[in-house]
Amino acid sequence: MDLKKSAIIFFLVSILAISFSNHNVLAASGKKCIAQCVPGVYEYFECIHDCITERYDDGRCYPGPNTGKCCCTSK
Repeated sequence: MDLKKSAIIFFLVSILAISFSNHNVLAASGKKCIAQCVPGVYEYFECIHDCITERYDDGRCYPGPNTGKCCCTSK
């Protein structure tokens, strides 16, 4: 009976340790550039709309609104 109890405690502690160490594995990192920013055609509004559609938190034209690419980021 003591061996069975020890095995169950070991199993539960293992599950607890795995759940704590694995909590950030699925987080996306960095930024993903999806389009070229073009003044009057594809600007901030279009960029952030497309990023939100792609399930990112934010989007901006890098390095600037007149030149650059629409890059999406997750927080």
